[in-house]
Amino acid sequence: MARRGSLVKAGIEMSDGVPHVGAVVTNEFSDWSLAPVQEWKNRMVTIRASFLADALILRARIDKGNGGQFVSHRFLIQAM
Repeated sequence: MARRGSLVKAGIEMSDGVPHVGAVVTNEFSDWSLAPVQEWKNRMVTIRASFLADALILRARIDKGNGGQFVSHRFLIQAM
């Protein structure tokens, strides 16, 4: 069970006109991660969250026909 004040936020952020896929994870302290995806500008993006053992995995993709293009981040979820 998550502790009060713990959160994960994922989405697309614009910085200097360039789209970035990003995530913020807060569990006592916050960690912010960004990855530039210039070629995704003006494209529909799907973000998926899933668990694997003790990790939360965030994946983002655009549809490019056969399989799409992925960006993946993995975060360790500590026992509460």
